Amino acid sequence: MQDMRTRLPANVTRERNRHGTPVYYFRVGKGKRIRLPDYGSEEFEEAYQAARLGEIRPRRSSKAVEGTVRWLVEEYKKSLHFRGLDEITQRRRDSFFRQMVEKSGDRPLSKVSQQTIVDARERRSATGKGHSANNFLKAVKPMFAYAKQRGWIDADPTKGVDYVKPLEGGREAWTIDDVNKYEERHPVGTMANLAMRILLFTGLRRSDAVLLGRQHVRAGMVRFKPGKTEKSSGVEVEFTALRPLLEAVAATNGGNLTFLVTEHGQPFASGNSFGNKFKDWCKEAGVKKSPHGLRKLGPTLAAEAGASPHELMAMWGWTTLQQPELYTRTANRRKLGQAAASKLMESYDELTGNNTPRTSETGAGIERKV
Repeated sequence: MQDMRTRLPANVTRERNRHGTPVYYFRVGKGKRIRLPDYGSEEFEEAYQAARLGEIRPRRSSKAVEGTVRWLVEEYKKSLHFRGLDEITQRRRDSFFRQMVEKSGDRPLSKVSQQTIVDARERRSATGKGHSANNFLKAVKPMFAYAKQRGWIDADPTKGVDYVKPLEGGREAWTIDDVNKYEERHPVGTMANLAMRILLFTGLRRSDAVLLGRQHVRAGMVRFKPGKTEKSSGVEVEFTALRPLLEAVAATNGGNLTFLVTEHGQPFASGNSFGNKFKDWCKEAGVKKSPHGLRKLGPTLAAEAGASPHELMAMWGWTTLQQPELYTRTANRRKLGQAAASKLMESYDELTGNNTPRTSETGAGIERKV
């Protein structure tokens, strides 16, 4: 939708591309549309006058000019660091690079300041919960650090730009009540039930869950190399194949190279297609949660049962202590809170002479008023 506050020249329209970036076109009647540079830039007026007079502007060379943002993106994507990322991460980060190139591809690197990066972060923080802003920083920080190491820039503009604290509410974790509700609608023997149990009892991401098959379950153990770590750390997860998982596999005749298949008996085309189907199953069960939210329940239960951070790392394929310590910290705080509440009650009883019997039931010791 055109901004009514800006009066564009005759025959110029403004649209938004799929990234939400404004783009400008010149068109007379039903004639050919001509793409123009960003409105307000030095190149816009020249291109506009050429289009108005019917002149054909020379095509911009597809080769990036050295020292520009476009050039850096191309060079960084050739680097071992970027090529070592898993395919999913590469695609996610490349989406930010495309936005940068489309908006500021010809900008000299010397004109990219820390304030430029902060402004870009804040634009992405203005909507959503902050995850897009952090994913943007995860993409550009390694790229500019690489440029600094190569001597292409004097100072890294991303250095000192902090990540934002995301708002609560995204990817809410499942509860046991959610699992029970789901299984009432999708009992053992259905593909929907097998899908849920794979996510819960293996901790695999949906992109890996669709690849799990009989070749990964041997001698009562699950051995699998997650796609996210295949090109980087090469970490392989190995853990006991739990009874609920084996029960669901057996009930669905899951002897294929992929346990999860579509209604046509074919493997899911991607983690995204599986994720969409899983959301349908959740909707049918009245569970308003995501596949990733289910993946959070497993380490939560394990941590509450006393699993150490390193034990969680081994099963969930994490390579640093940051993620597992989040679960163990939460579990420990809950246990400490329960212990503190018990000691508070003991102290209160001792000081007041209250002989009300203790019980774990809510409302115990409170006399019912008649």
